[in-house]
Amino acid sequence: MEVIRSTRQILSNGVAVRVSSRAYELLELLLDANGALVSTADILRKVWPDTIVEENNIQVHISALRRIFGAHRQLIQTVSGRGYRLVVPNARAVEPAPGSAAHAAVARPATPATPDPARRFRLPDVHGPLFGRDPLLHSLAGELERNHSLITLVGAPGSGKSRIAIELAHRQQHRRGIGTAYLSLAAFPHRDDQRAALDALLGTMNCVAARASAREPLLIVLDNCDLSASCVIESLDERGLFSGPGRTTVLATCRAPLNASMEKVVYVDSLLPACGAGNEHPALDLFVSRVRALDPDLPLTDAFIEQARELVAAMDGLPLAIEFAARHTSLLGIDVVTSLLQRNLPLPAYEMRGPADSHHASFDAALRWTWAHFSPAQQTILRGLSRLGRPAGPDELCALGAAHGLPLHQALDAISALVDSAFVFRLYDGPAVEYRIPNTIRRFVNGETSETHAPDSATSPQPYSKTECDSLC
Repeated sequence: MEVIRSTRQILSNGVAVRVSSRAYELLELLLDANGALVSTADILRKVWPDTIVEENNIQVHISALRRIFGAHRQLIQTVSGRGYRLVVPNARAVEPAPGSAAHAAVARPATPATPDPARRFRLPDVHGPLFGRDPLLHSLAGELERNHSLITLVGAPGSGKSRIAIELAHRQQHRRGIGTAYLSLAAFPHRDDQRAALDALLGTMNCVAARASAREPLLIVLDNCDLSASCVIESLDERGLFSGPGRTTVLATCRAPLNASMEKVVYVDSLLPACGAGNEHPALDLFVSRVRALDPDLPLTDAFIEQARELVAAMDGLPLAIEFAARHTSLLGIDVVTSLLQRNLPLPAYEMRGPADSHHASFDAALRWTWAHFSPAQQTILRGLSRLGRPAGPDELCALGAAHGLPLHQALDAISALVDSAFVFRLYDGPAVEYRIPNTIRRFVNGETSETHAPDSATSPQPYSKTECDSLC
Protein backbone atom coordinates (compact mmCIF):
# COMPACT_ATOMS: atom_id res chain seq x y z
CA MET A 1 0.00 0.00 0.00
CA GLU A 2 1.39 3.40 -1.02
CA VAL A 3 0.13 6.93 -0.44
CA ILE A 4 1.29 9.42 -3.09
CA ARG A 5 0.81 12.82 -1.48
CA SER A 6 1.83 14.83 -4.55
CA THR A 7 -1.17 13.48 -6.47
CA ARG A 8 -3.38 12.56 -3.46
CA GLN A 9 -3.60 8.94 -4.56
CA ILE A 10 -3.60 5.58 -2.79
CA LEU A 11 -1.92 2.72 -4.67
CA SER A 12 -2.58 -0.92 -3.88
CA ASN A 13 0.06 -3.11 -5.53
CA GLY A 14 0.79 -0.26 -7.89
CA VAL A 15 -2.84 0.28 -8.90
CA ALA A 16 -4.64 3.51 -7.99
CA VAL A 17 -7.61 2.93 -5.69
CA ARG A 18 -10.65 5.14 -5.96
CA VAL A 19 -11.08 7.19 -2.81
CA SER A 20 -13.12 10.30 -1.99
CA SER A 21 -11.32 13.52 -1.18
CA ARG A 22 -12.64 13.46 2.41
CA ALA A 23 -11.47 9.88 2.98
CA TYR A 24 -8.03 10.75 1.62
CA GLU A 25 -7.76 13.80 3.89
CA LEU A 26 -8.78 11.63 6.85
CA LEU A 27 -6.07 9.08 5.96
CA GLU A 28 -3.45 11.82 5.70
CA LEU A 29 -4.50 13.12 9.12
CA LEU A 30 -4.11 9.66 10.65
CA LEU A 31 -0.72 9.18 8.95
CA ASP A 32 0.54 12.53 10.20
CA ALA A 33 -0.39 11.52 13.75
CA ASN A 34 2.23 8.72 13.47
CA GLY A 35 0.21 6.23 15.46
CA ALA A 36 -1.17 8.69 18.01
CA LEU A 37 -4.88 9.01 18.70
CA VAL A 38 -6.71 11.59 16.57
CA SER A 39 -9.79 12.84 18.35
CA THR A 40 -13.19 13.07 16.72
CA ALA A 41 -13.16 16.84 17.28
CA ASP A 42 -9.82 17.20 15.48
CA ILE A 43 -11.08 15.16 12.54
CA LEU A 44 -14.23 17.25 12.18
CA ARG A 45 -12.26 20.50 12.46
CA LYS A 46 -9.55 19.57 9.94
CA VAL A 47 -11.41 17.42 7.39
CA TRP A 48 -14.62 19.50 7.39
CA PRO A 49 -13.31 22.98 8.30
CA ASP A 50 -16.15 24.93 6.70
CA THR A 51 -19.01 22.46 7.02
CA ILE A 52 -21.14 21.33 9.93
CA VAL A 53 -21.51 17.55 9.75
CA GLU A 54 -22.47 14.78 12.13
CA GLU A 55 -19.92 12.37 13.60
CA ASN A 56 -21.33 9.46 11.60
CA ASN A 57 -19.78 11.06 8.51
CA ILE A 58 -16.40 10.10 9.97
CA GLN A 59 -17.49 6.47 10.31
CA VAL A 60 -18.57 6.39 6.65
CA HIS A 61 -15.09 7.40 5.50
CA ILE A 62 -13.34 5.17 8.06
CA SER A 63 -15.33 2.23 6.65
CA ALA A 64 -14.26 3.19 3.13
CA LEU A 65 -10.60 3.27 4.19
CA ARG A 66 -10.90 -0.10 5.91
CA ARG A 67 -12.30 -1.60 2.70
CA ILE A 68 -9.23 -0.29 0.87
CA PHE A 69 -6.94 -1.81 3.53
CA GLY A 70 -8.64 -5.18 2.98
CA ALA A 71 -6.94 -7.89 5.03
CA HIS A 72 -5.17 -5.21 7.09
CA ARG A 73 -8.30 -3.24 7.95
CA GLN A 74 -7.58 -3.63 11.67
CA LEU A 75 -4.65 -1.22 11.30
CA ILE A 76 -7.28 1.53 11.60
CA GLN A 77 -8.36 1.34 15.22
CA THR A 78 -11.45 2.87 16.80
CA VAL A 79 -11.07 4.17 20.34
CA SER A 80 -14.66 4.27 21.53
CA GLY A 81 -15.90 7.74 22.39
CA ARG A 82 -12.52 9.35 21.68
CA GLY A 83 -11.37 8.97 18.07
CA TYR A 84 -9.21 6.87 15.76
CA ARG A 85 -5.59 5.88 15.25
CA LEU A 86 -3.67 4.29 12.41
CA VAL A 87 -1.12 1.69 13.51
CA VAL A 88 2.03 2.28 11.44
CA PRO A 89 5.45 0.56 11.66
CA ASN A 90 7.23 3.34 13.56
CA ALA A 91 4.28 4.62 15.58
CA ARG A 92 4.49 5.23 19.30
CA ALA A 93 1.49 3.04 19.91
CA VAL A 94 0.71 -0.35 21.40
CA GLU A 95 1.81 -3.07 19.00
CA PRO A 96 -0.75 -5.64 17.91
CA ALA A 97 -0.51 -9.05 19.49
CA PRO A 98 2.36 -11.17 18.06
CA GLY A 99 1.17 -13.57 15.42
CA SER A 100 -1.85 -11.50 14.47
CA ALA A 101 -2.43 -10.34 10.90
CA ALA A 102 -1.97 -6.75 11.99
CA HIS A 103 1.36 -7.61 13.65
CA ALA A 104 2.57 -9.29 10.47
CA ALA A 105 1.59 -6.27 8.39
CA VAL A 106 3.39 -3.88 10.76
CA ALA A 107 6.50 -5.98 11.37
CA ARG A 108 6.93 -7.22 7.83
CA PRO A 109 5.17 -4.81 5.47
CA ALA A 110 4.73 -6.40 2.09
CA THR A 111 6.92 -5.07 -0.69
CA PRO A 112 4.54 -3.79 -3.33
CA ALA A 113 4.92 -4.83 -6.90
CA THR A 114 6.73 -2.31 -9.08
CA PRO A 115 3.90 0.02 -10.16
CA ASP A 116 3.18 0.99 -13.71
CA PRO A 117 3.63 4.81 -13.51
CA ALA A 118 0.65 5.37 -15.83
CA ARG A 119 -1.63 3.65 -13.32
CA ARG A 120 -1.17 6.55 -10.93
CA PHE A 121 -3.15 8.64 -13.38
CA ARG A 122 -5.79 6.22 -14.56
CA LEU A 123 -9.33 7.38 -15.21
CA PRO A 124 -11.82 7.33 -12.31
CA ASP A 125 -14.68 4.89 -12.67
CA VAL A 126 -18.12 6.34 -13.38
CA HIS A 127 -21.49 4.65 -13.12
CA GLY A 128 -25.04 5.31 -14.16
CA PRO A 129 -26.57 6.82 -17.29
CA LEU A 130 -25.48 10.18 -18.65
CA PHE A 131 -28.66 12.00 -19.64
CA GLY A 132 -28.81 14.22 -22.70
CA ARG A 133 -25.06 14.27 -23.45
CA ASP A 134 -24.75 11.87 -26.41
CA PRO A 135 -24.79 14.68 -29.03
CA LEU A 136 -22.04 16.54 -27.15
CA LEU A 137 -19.97 13.37 -26.71
CA HIS A 138 -20.33 12.62 -30.42
CA SER A 139 -19.21 16.16 -31.28
CA LEU A 140 -16.24 15.93 -28.90
CA ALA A 141 -15.17 12.62 -30.42
CA GLY A 142 -15.04 14.39 -33.78
CA GLU A 143 -12.91 17.17 -32.31
CA LEU A 144 -10.45 14.60 -30.96
CA GLU A 145 -9.97 13.18 -34.45
CA ARG A 146 -8.99 16.67 -35.66
CA ASN A 147 -5.87 16.43 -33.45
CA HIS A 148 -6.43 19.55 -31.36
CA SER A 149 -3.66 20.00 -28.81
CA LEU A 150 -6.01 21.44 -26.18
CA ILE A 151 -9.79 21.18 -25.83
CA THR A 152 -11.40 22.97 -22.88
CA LEU A 153 -14.87 22.09 -21.62
CA VAL A 154 -16.32 25.30 -20.23
CA GLY A 155 -19.55 25.58 -18.26
CA ALA A 156 -21.32 26.74 -15.15
CA PRO A 157 -20.69 25.13 -11.77
CA GLY A 158 -22.59 21.85 -11.64
CA SER A 159 -23.03 21.55 -15.42
CA GLY A 160 -21.33 18.14 -15.50
CA LYS A 161 -18.02 19.02 -17.14
CA SER A 162 -16.00 16.47 -15.17
CA ARG A 163 -18.43 13.63 -15.83
CA ILE A 164 -18.50 14.41 -19.57
CA ALA A 165 -14.70 14.52 -19.81
CA ILE A 166 -14.28 11.22 -17.96
CA GLU A 167 -17.06 9.55 -19.96
CA LEU A 168 -15.50 10.69 -23.24
CA ALA A 169 -12.07 9.39 -22.23
CA HIS A 170 -13.53 6.00 -21.24
CA ARG A 171 -15.36 5.71 -24.55
CA GLN A 172 -12.27 6.64 -26.55
CA GLN A 173 -10.19 4.17 -24.57
CA HIS A 174 -12.73 1.41 -25.19
CA ARG A 175 -13.56 2.10 -28.83
CA ARG A 176 -10.22 3.32 -30.19
CA GLY A 177 -7.78 1.82 -27.71
CA ILE A 178 -6.06 5.14 -27.08
CA GLY A 179 -3.91 5.79 -24.03
CA THR A 180 -5.52 7.96 -21.36
CA ALA A 181 -4.52 9.72 -18.13
CA TYR A 182 -6.42 11.76 -15.56
CA LEU A 183 -5.46 14.42 -13.02
CA SER A 184 -7.76 16.59 -10.92
CA LEU A 185 -6.15 19.89 -9.97
CA ALA A 186 -8.82 20.64 -7.36
CA ALA A 187 -6.60 18.98 -4.77
CA PHE A 188 -3.72 21.41 -5.31
CA PRO A 189 -4.49 24.98 -4.16
CA HIS A 190 -0.84 26.09 -4.27
CA ARG A 191 1.07 26.74 -7.48
CA ASP A 192 4.12 24.66 -6.49
CA ASP A 193 1.92 21.65 -5.82
CA GLN A 194 0.07 22.16 -9.10
CA ARG A 195 3.33 22.30 -11.01
CA ALA A 196 4.72 19.20 -9.31
CA ALA A 197 1.56 17.21 -10.09
CA LEU A 198 1.53 18.38 -13.73
CA ASP A 199 5.23 17.58 -14.17
CA ALA A 200 4.68 14.09 -12.74
CA LEU A 201 1.73 13.48 -15.07
CA LEU A 202 3.30 14.88 -18.23
CA GLY A 203 6.60 13.15 -17.54
CA THR A 204 4.80 9.84 -17.13
CA MET A 205 2.84 10.32 -20.34
CA ASN A 206 6.00 11.23 -22.25
CA CYS A 207 7.45 7.89 -21.17
CA VAL A 208 4.26 6.14 -22.25
CA ALA A 209 4.35 7.91 -25.62
CA ALA A 210 7.99 6.98 -26.14
CA ARG A 211 7.18 3.29 -25.59
CA ALA A 212 4.09 3.39 -27.80
CA SER A 213 3.83 3.65 -31.54
CA ALA A 214 4.37 7.15 -32.87
CA ARG A 215 0.93 6.92 -34.45
CA GLU A 216 -0.88 5.99 -31.24
CA PRO A 217 -2.91 8.94 -29.84
CA LEU A 218 -2.96 9.88 -26.18
CA LEU A 219 -5.69 11.72 -24.27
CA ILE A 220 -4.92 13.54 -21.01
CA VAL A 221 -7.84 14.78 -18.89
CA LEU A 222 -6.94 17.78 -16.70
CA ASP A 223 -9.96 18.28 -14.46
CA ASN A 224 -10.85 21.38 -12.38
CA CYS A 225 -8.33 23.81 -13.88
CA ASP A 226 -10.08 26.87 -12.44
CA LEU A 227 -7.25 28.04 -10.18
CA SER A 228 -4.38 26.70 -12.24
CA ALA A 229 -4.94 28.02 -15.78
CA SER A 230 -1.59 29.80 -16.10
CA CYS A 231 0.27 26.86 -14.56
CA VAL A 232 -1.40 24.43 -16.97
CA ILE A 233 -0.55 26.54 -20.00
CA GLU A 234 3.07 26.98 -18.92
CA SER A 235 3.50 23.25 -18.29
CA LEU A 236 1.97 22.26 -21.61
CA ASP A 237 4.00 24.88 -23.46
CA GLU A 238 7.26 23.71 -21.89
CA ARG A 239 6.45 20.14 -22.94
CA GLY A 240 6.05 21.30 -26.54
CA LEU A 241 2.35 20.57 -26.77
CA PHE A 242 1.68 23.86 -28.60
CA SER A 243 4.62 23.57 -31.00
CA GLY A 244 2.53 21.93 -33.68
CA PRO A 245 -0.05 19.24 -34.42
CA GLY A 246 0.60 16.05 -32.51
CA ARG A 247 -1.02 12.86 -31.31
CA THR A 248 -1.52 14.00 -27.71
CA THR A 249 -4.68 15.91 -26.79
CA VAL A 250 -5.31 17.55 -23.44
CA LEU A 251 -8.99 17.71 -22.46
CA ALA A 252 -9.35 20.33 -19.71
CA THR A 253 -12.39 21.29 -17.65
CA CYS A 254 -12.76 24.82 -16.35
CA ARG A 255 -15.44 27.40 -15.61
CA ALA A 256 -13.89 29.81 -18.12
CA PRO A 257 -11.59 29.39 -21.13
CA LEU A 258 -7.89 28.94 -20.36
CA ASN A 259 -7.11 31.56 -23.05
CA ALA A 260 -4.34 29.52 -24.65
CA SER A 261 -3.48 30.23 -28.29
CA MET A 262 -4.12 26.65 -29.49
CA GLU A 263 -7.24 26.14 -27.37
CA LYS A 264 -10.50 24.73 -28.75
CA VAL A 265 -13.29 25.87 -26.41
CA VAL A 266 -16.45 23.74 -26.13
CA TYR A 267 -19.28 25.08 -23.98
CA VAL A 268 -21.35 22.67 -21.87
CA ASP A 269 -24.98 23.75 -21.95
CA SER A 270 -27.67 22.92 -19.44
CA LEU A 271 -29.96 19.91 -19.84
CA LEU A 272 -33.03 22.03 -20.54
CA PRO A 273 -34.47 21.15 -23.96
CA ALA A 274 -33.86 23.51 -26.85
CA CYS A 275 -36.72 24.90 -28.90
CA GLY A 276 -37.98 22.28 -31.32
CA ALA A 277 -36.56 19.38 -29.31
CA GLY A 278 -39.93 17.61 -29.35
CA ASN A 279 -40.67 15.43 -26.36
CA GLU A 280 -37.04 15.07 -25.31
CA HIS A 281 -36.39 16.52 -21.85
CA PRO A 282 -33.10 15.20 -20.39
CA ALA A 283 -33.30 17.46 -17.32
CA LEU A 284 -36.70 16.03 -16.42
CA ASP A 285 -35.50 12.49 -17.18
CA LEU A 286 -32.51 12.94 -14.85
CA PHE A 287 -34.69 14.30 -12.05
CA VAL A 288 -37.26 11.51 -12.30
CA SER A 289 -34.55 8.86 -12.51
CA ARG A 290 -32.80 10.14 -9.37
CA VAL A 291 -36.04 10.53 -7.40
CA ARG A 292 -37.09 6.97 -8.28
CA ALA A 293 -33.66 5.64 -7.33
CA LEU A 294 -33.97 7.31 -3.91
CA ASP A 295 -37.69 6.57 -3.40
CA PRO A 296 -38.95 3.73 -5.64
CA ASP A 297 -42.46 3.94 -4.19
CA LEU A 298 -43.04 7.58 -5.10
CA PRO A 299 -46.09 7.81 -7.41
CA LEU A 300 -45.32 9.68 -10.65
CA THR A 301 -48.64 11.39 -11.25
CA ASP A 302 -49.29 13.93 -14.01
CA ALA A 303 -49.28 16.67 -11.36
CA PHE A 304 -45.89 15.50 -10.06
CA ILE A 305 -44.38 15.48 -13.57
CA GLU A 306 -45.65 19.00 -14.23
CA GLN A 307 -44.18 20.24 -10.94
CA ALA A 308 -40.94 18.44 -11.75
CA ARG A 309 -40.81 20.17 -15.12
CA GLU A 310 -41.05 23.56 -13.43
CA LEU A 311 -38.57 22.56 -10.74
CA VAL A 312 -35.78 21.54 -13.15
CA ALA A 313 -36.33 24.82 -15.01
CA ALA A 314 -35.92 26.66 -11.71
CA MET A 315 -32.62 24.77 -11.29
CA ASP A 316 -31.55 25.98 -14.77
CA GLY A 317 -31.20 22.40 -16.00
CA LEU A 318 -27.85 21.99 -14.22
CA PRO A 319 -27.20 18.31 -13.43
CA LEU A 320 -25.66 18.86 -9.99
CA ALA A 321 -28.50 21.18 -8.94
CA ILE A 322 -31.03 18.65 -10.23
CA GLU A 323 -29.31 15.86 -8.25
CA PHE A 324 -29.67 17.88 -5.05
CA ALA A 325 -33.26 18.82 -5.84
CA ALA A 326 -34.05 15.13 -6.36
CA ARG A 327 -32.43 14.29 -3.03
CA HIS A 328 -34.50 16.92 -1.25
CA THR A 329 -37.66 15.79 -3.06
CA SER A 330 -37.21 12.21 -1.87
CA LEU A 331 -36.93 13.45 1.72
CA LEU A 332 -39.26 16.46 1.88
CA GLY A 333 -41.65 16.00 -1.04
CA ILE A 334 -41.87 18.04 -4.20
CA ASP A 335 -44.41 20.50 -2.75
CA VAL A 336 -42.01 21.61 0.00
CA VAL A 337 -39.03 21.85 -2.38
CA THR A 338 -41.04 23.91 -4.85
CA SER A 339 -42.27 26.21 -2.07
CA LEU A 340 -38.72 26.78 -0.80
CA LEU A 341 -37.49 27.70 -4.28
CA GLN A 342 -40.40 30.03 -4.89
CA ARG A 343 -39.58 31.84 -1.63
CA ASN A 344 -35.88 32.01 -2.56
CA LEU A 345 -35.10 30.04 0.59
CA PRO A 346 -32.00 27.80 0.57
CA LEU A 347 -32.42 24.06 0.37
CA PRO A 348 -30.87 22.08 3.24
CA ALA A 349 -27.19 21.21 2.70
CA TYR A 350 -26.29 17.62 1.92
CA GLU A 351 -22.88 16.27 1.06
CA MET A 352 -22.68 14.08 -2.02
CA ARG A 353 -19.86 12.10 -3.55
CA GLY A 354 -18.91 12.86 -7.12
CA PRO A 355 -17.26 10.61 -9.72
CA ALA A 356 -13.90 12.28 -9.10
CA ASP A 357 -12.14 14.67 -6.79
CA SER A 358 -14.02 17.92 -6.94
CA HIS A 359 -14.48 21.29 -5.29
CA HIS A 360 -18.11 20.73 -4.52
CA ALA A 361 -19.79 18.39 -2.10
CA SER A 362 -22.95 20.48 -2.54
CA PHE A 363 -24.29 22.79 -5.22
CA ASP A 364 -24.00 25.83 -2.94
CA ALA A 365 -20.40 24.83 -2.23
CA ALA A 366 -19.72 24.85 -5.98
CA LEU A 367 -21.15 28.35 -6.33
CA ARG A 368 -19.48 29.65 -3.17
CA TRP A 369 -16.11 28.35 -4.36
CA THR A 370 -16.39 30.36 -7.60
CA TRP A 371 -17.85 33.43 -5.87
CA ALA A 372 -14.87 33.59 -3.52
CA HIS A 373 -12.53 33.95 -6.50
CA PHE A 374 -14.49 36.69 -8.25
CA SER A 375 -13.05 40.19 -8.23
CA PRO A 376 -14.91 42.94 -6.34
CA ALA A 377 -15.98 44.35 -9.74
CA GLN A 378 -17.51 41.03 -10.79
CA GLN A 379 -19.33 40.69 -7.48
CA THR A 380 -20.66 44.27 -7.79
CA ILE A 381 -22.07 43.67 -11.29
CA LEU A 382 -23.57 40.33 -10.27
CA ARG A 383 -25.24 41.77 -7.18
CA GLY A 384 -26.67 44.65 -9.21
CA LEU A 385 -28.06 42.37 -11.92
CA SER A 386 -29.58 40.14 -9.23
CA ARG A 387 -31.29 43.10 -7.58
CA LEU A 388 -32.73 44.27 -10.92
CA GLY A 389 -34.60 40.99 -11.26
CA ARG A 390 -34.68 41.23 -15.06
CA PRO A 391 -32.29 41.15 -18.04
CA ALA A 392 -30.23 44.29 -18.61
CA GLY A 393 -28.16 45.69 -21.47
CA PRO A 394 -24.44 46.54 -21.28
CA ASP A 395 -25.13 50.29 -20.87
CA GLU A 396 -27.35 49.68 -17.85
CA LEU A 397 -24.81 47.32 -16.24
CA CYS A 398 -21.96 49.78 -16.85
CA ALA A 399 -24.06 52.55 -15.29
CA LEU A 400 -24.71 50.26 -12.33
CA GLY A 401 -20.96 49.73 -12.01
CA ALA A 402 -20.29 53.46 -12.28
CA ALA A 403 -22.68 54.07 -9.39
CA HIS A 404 -20.35 51.89 -7.31
CA GLY A 405 -17.19 53.61 -8.50
CA LEU A 406 -16.22 51.16 -11.28
CA PRO A 407 -14.49 52.67 -14.35
CA LEU A 408 -15.99 51.69 -17.69
CA HIS A 409 -13.19 49.26 -18.62
CA GLN A 410 -13.48 47.44 -15.28
CA ALA A 411 -17.24 47.08 -15.67
CA LEU A 412 -16.86 45.69 -19.21
CA ASP A 413 -14.13 43.29 -18.12
CA ALA A 414 -16.32 42.11 -15.24
CA ILE A 415 -19.30 41.51 -17.55
CA SER A 416 -17.13 39.50 -19.98
CA ALA A 417 -15.66 37.40 -17.15
CA LEU A 418 -19.13 36.65 -15.74
CA VAL A 419 -20.33 35.50 -19.16
CA ASP A 420 -17.20 33.33 -19.58
CA SER A 421 -17.82 31.68 -16.21
CA ALA A 422 -21.54 31.10 -17.04
CA PHE A 423 -22.70 33.12 -14.04
CA VAL A 424 -24.45 35.43 -16.53
CA PHE A 425 -26.16 34.42 -19.79
CA ARG A 426 -25.98 36.55 -22.93
CA LEU A 427 -29.26 37.02 -24.84
CA TYR A 428 -29.53 38.35 -28.41
CA ASP A 429 -32.45 40.28 -29.85
CA GLY A 430 -31.27 41.08 -33.36
CA PRO A 431 -28.16 43.25 -33.02
CA ALA A 432 -28.98 44.13 -29.39
CA VAL A 433 -27.62 42.11 -26.48
CA GLU A 434 -28.88 41.72 -22.93
CA TYR A 435 -27.58 39.81 -19.94
CA ARG A 436 -29.63 37.53 -17.69
CA ILE A 437 -28.69 35.99 -14.36
CA PRO A 438 -29.75 32.31 -14.04
CA ASN A 439 -32.27 31.35 -11.36
CA THR A 440 -29.80 29.28 -9.33
CA ILE A 441 -27.20 32.05 -9.39
CA ARG A 442 -29.76 34.70 -8.41
CA ARG A 443 -30.87 32.72 -5.35
CA PHE A 444 -27.27 32.17 -4.36
CA VAL A 445 -26.24 35.83 -4.82
CA ASN A 446 -29.27 37.03 -2.86
CA GLY A 447 -28.24 34.71 -0.02
CA GLU A 448 -24.61 35.87 -0.13
CA THR A 449 -25.69 39.51 -0.18
CA SER A 450 -27.97 39.05 2.82
CA GLU A 451 -25.15 37.31 4.73
CA THR A 452 -22.57 39.97 3.82
CA HIS A 453 -24.88 42.90 4.54
CA ALA A 454 -26.81 41.63 7.53
CA PRO A 455 -29.94 43.66 8.27
CA ASP A 456 -30.24 45.63 11.47
CA SER A 457 -32.70 44.78 14.19
CA ALA A 458 -35.37 47.02 12.71
CA THR A 459 -35.47 45.01 9.50
CA SER A 460 -34.44 41.60 10.81
CA PRO A 461 -36.58 38.76 9.45
CA GLN A 462 -39.15 37.53 11.91
CA PRO A 463 -39.83 33.87 12.68
CA TYR A 464 -42.25 32.12 10.35
CA SER A 465 -45.89 32.47 11.25
CA LYS A 466 -47.93 29.32 11.76
CA THR A 467 -49.54 29.87 8.35
CA GLU A 468 -46.14 30.00 6.66
CA CYS A 469 -44.96 26.88 8.47
CA ASP A 470 -48.13 25.04 7.46
CA SER A 471 -47.60 25.98 3.82
CA LEU A 472 -44.07 24.54 3.91
CA CYS A 473 -44.90 21.39 5.86
